[in-house]
Amino acid sequence: MVDGWMMLDELDYRIAKALREDGRLPTKHIAASLGISEPTVRSRLKKLKEMGVLQVKASLNLGKIDCAAAFLALKVKAPKMQEILKNIANLPEVDAVYQTFGEYDFIILATANDVKGIQKFGEKLAALDGVESLKSSLIIDNPVDRGGFSARVGVGVKVKCLNCRKEIKEEANLVKDEDRFFCSQTCLSEYKVKRSV
Repeated sequence: MVDGWMMLDELDYRIAKALREDGRLPTKHIAASLGISEPTVRSRLKKLKEMGVLQVKASLNLGKIDCAAAFLALKVKAPKMQEILKNIANLPEVDAVYQTFGEYDFIILATANDVKGIQKFGEKLAALDGVESLKSSLIIDNPVDRGGFSARVGVGVKVKCLNCRKEIKEEANLVKDEDRFFCSQTCLSEYKVKRSV
């Protein structure tokens, strides 16, 4: 852990990838697919959950239910940031709040029964003391949904090449052979020659 941030290692990464494909996967199946013990999987999952890194939960597919969804971007007066966050955090229309750096301070994912419900919600937000401006974008389709942030090499995940032990900095440079990671095809070939694989 560095400055309150946790870097996932190779095993955390492999477990997170397995759960991303099926969040209900039993620990026994994860362990078998990764070639590790079930207690190891359970202990890693417990650590990741306790640290708040991993959450396994169901999510609704907005394209399959009758509702309206929108992103609402709020620009807020600096002294009112925490107050506004407290005011919006528990509103029933709010599905997610992102604090951002840029033109807007908060991006809110909201759902309502229909477009008029989104409009009323936007008016409620705009009336909050401290909101300078609001911009809304109605969601018409959701062609890509990964259900949260994904574990990727170089983005919160440290993976080392099994051959040269150099850290692999980007997912694009990752060469996989079964459940083994290499920084290049050359390292994979060298590893296979050394191990007579």
